[in-house]
Amino acid sequence: MLTRAFILASAVMVQAPAVIDDSVEPELVPAAASTTAIPEIEFLPETALTFTGLDVDALMRAAVIDRNDRVVGSVAELMVSGTGRITDAVVRLTGGPLGLTSEKVVIAFDDLKIEDAGDAGVEAYVVHAALDKASIDAMPRFNP
Repeated sequence: MLTRAFILASAVMVQAPAVIDDSVEPELVPAAASTTAIPEIEFLPETALTFTGLDVDALMRAAVIDRNDRVVGSVAELMVSGTGRITDAVVRLTGGPLGLTSEKVVIAFDDLKIEDAGDAGVEAYVVHAALDKASIDAMPRFNP
């Protein structure tokens, strides 16, 4: 919801008021003579916010598999540009006594291939990375 609000807020520009000089009489311009049109803002329902045709909620927590078909983690977060394009995925790495660590890395979305693993009516994905586990483990850690 915060991402949606940020995208919508960044799309609307607010102009600071001009300094008013009381000694000059303002000129009234008829509405029909105005050359600047106010853009109409369309609010999309949350159900329509499926960036790049993917169900973002289903993509979250999807398993991330390296190029050797080994599970290296899961999608923890997605980074989205101001235009709504997914640019990066934050991956929580596997490991530790319970199978997950708190360590995260950022992988460019262009380096990932999304496989639809859902059945009819169920959205589910598996994410394939173009890197191997050693390369992913060697990436700098993401600390927000």
